[in-house]
Amino acid sequence: MRKQILAFGILVLCGMAVAHATTLTPGSTVAASTLSFGGAPVQFLGGPMVSNGITSNYASTAYSDPSNVYCSGCLDFVYQIDPTGGKGSVTDVVQSNFDHFLTSVGFSAQPGQAVPTSISRSADGSLIDFFFANGDPINTFSAFLVVETNVTNFSRVGTIGLVPQTAGTALDIEPMPEPASFVLLGSGLIGLAGLAKRKLLG
Repeated sequence: MRKQILAFGILVLCGMAVAHATTLTPGSTVAASTLSFGGAPVQFLGGPMVSNGITSNYASTAYSDPSNVYCSGCLDFVYQIDPTGGKGSVTDVVQSNFDHFLTSVGFSAQPGQAVPTSISRSADGSLIDFFFANGDPINTFSAFLVVETNVTNFSRVGTIGLVPQTAGTALDIEPMPEPASFVLLGSGLIGLAGLAKRKLLG
């Protein structure tokens, strides 16, 4: 009986963890919900973004998360904004480049932090937009904005952008395909080339 109760408890906990992970596919929009993150930080970028004389600070961190919904050690990309010089001016926080990757999204907030109302992904899958709506732009620290992915590598060539008035962008961290994926793609192309050559000669 105790084993059955324990097994049921584990199933409930697993179900709760999955329920908090909101999958975001290309071209879709979801209501913002909570999503925890954790693990070891593997990369941090941050600093000021200045546009039209307005300064906002940003922080972005990639975490190797043992509780990631896609795999243990897959990367969570976590962002936070502080619009110090542009109170009330930031309504969207946009990140790139997430095309070709699986993503689950949400936020983790402390009391008093601004939380997004919805999260959308562009049709090509590259951009993820955390939207602060209903006349409630970011006028304090934002919540931690979380994007869980199915990758374990990162690059430092992505961008983070703020809209509307502080429409500047800054260098950011982005997911990067695994080296094995490139090898697999290259092997496939070599195989196709060999097949085509054989057909031409034979």
